[in-house]
Amino acid sequence: MSDIYLGFTCRENPIAWGLYNGLLKEGVLPEEMDMGYMVANYNGLQCAGPGDRTCPVGLMNGRLEAEEVIEFALNNYKSYQMLIEEVLGRPLPWVFDDLNPRTDFDATVRERADAFISLSNNFAGNNRAHKLLLLYMFTSFPKEKLSQMMDSIIAENENNPKFDREGAEGVQALLEKNSSFKLRYDEAGPENTALGALELGAGDCSEQSNVFLPLLDRAWFSPFYVFVDFSRENVPSIEAYIPENSQAGFLFFTRA
Repeated sequence: MSDIYLGFTCRENPIAWGLYNGLLKEGVLPEEMDMGYMVANYNGLQCAGPGDRTCPVGLMNGRLEAEEVIEFALNNYKSYQMLIEEVLGRPLPWVFDDLNPRTDFDATVRERADAFISLSNNFAGNNRAHKLLLLYMFTSFPKEKLSQMMDSIIAENENNPKFDREGAEGVQALLEKNSSFKLRYDEAGPENTALGALELGAGDCSEQSNVFLPLLDRAWFSPFYVFVDFSRENVPSIEAYIPENSQAGFLFFTRA
């Protein structure tokens, strides 16, 4: 095992410290975590390419930072969900599994998600952009607004020879026929997990993101998670990005 220098202490970042020691107990080596961490390129100065939304920092440099530990755990959350939730003291927000064999609501959610993903695969084929749009609409648009929205899209593209009207109408029919994950918009309630929001049937943009991300994961879009420390606001957060479409980012704020 190579020497790895820890760039943080328990006092500086108790969450990273708890994850680090938990991962060691799980058999993860420090050098496996020394894979760099992603920075969000907000002002175009953090990354070599000014147009890059994110880029890695500290890849295999022998110094393990808190961000690396957190991002390693989060981007492998399927293997370490129980550890992460124990350290955070709360459930992960973007999962469709509550790890409780005595409950079955999460199993129903997974079945509904997988059923729609299968339908969207059949409809969109290899067109990942169309598939992504279908999944987004599944979580974001109520049935009562679909007709109005699709009529507007068709009207706007009436003279566009490349517009696939039949395809647009097919999308509408697919979404109207299948029960969606759309939440009633409510920003007055407390922060909720994906499962909590779906059970309640309500939430705001945070809950929409929490529902959308595991749906993407199950559809093999593989979102990745980036730790961002907004020190001035004292609100560390996790941003999720889709590798094929770095313009799409969905935020979940949590106090670290």
